[in-house]
Amino acid sequence: MANKPVELTACSLRVYRKSRADASSIRPQFISTLGQRESKMKTLKIFGISLGSIAVVGLIGLVILGSLVPETYVYLGRQIPKKYLSEIRSLGLLAEDEKIKYFYTDAFLDIKEGMYFVTDQNLVLYSSAWEVPETMIPLEQIASIEVQYDDSFFEDTSVFVTTQSGMEVSFPVSSEKGRDRKFIGVIQEELNVE
Repeated sequence: MANKPVELTACSLRVYRKSRADASSIRPQFISTLGQRESKMKTLKIFGISLGSIAVVGLIGLVILGSLVPETYVYLGRQIPKKYLSEIRSLGLLAEDEKIKYFYTDAFLDIKEGMYFVTDQNLVLYSSAWEVPETMIPLEQIASIEVQYDDSFFEDTSVFVTTQSGMEVSFPVSSEKGRDRKFIGVIQEELNVE
């Protein structure tokens, strides 16, 4: 088949021109709308990536902080982290033959802010905020002990100790896992008090 020339009449020419004019007026709008949509998508993508990055950095920060912060419960003697034991030894709070039975710190990052432990020989209290940071009381020198137990997660049990020389000290012990009672039990055993 041979190509036939197309005959354009006045009517078909007018329709052709009109449809072409409509198409040219629609095309820039469509391109403009498409460009705005792509721009919005790019902005949302950047926002999403930024938000995700902040969340990941925050999570990593919490993991690192969690590894540096002491636990909020009383440690059993054999569970005390080695870095805490070396800190205790460097402060001269523990003799070579002495064994820690229970240890508690209410410090946030540095255990020197407040640590309290009972050994087989002494009750040791330490806080860098005190005028004299360390108080070491031989268990046989304890005259009496009063305890205000608090089983709340947010409050610690308060312990009040009086020595035979009349010195009075107080310190907190966490009630988590019921270890405040065990910590205090070591002192009470020495006093033969329940």
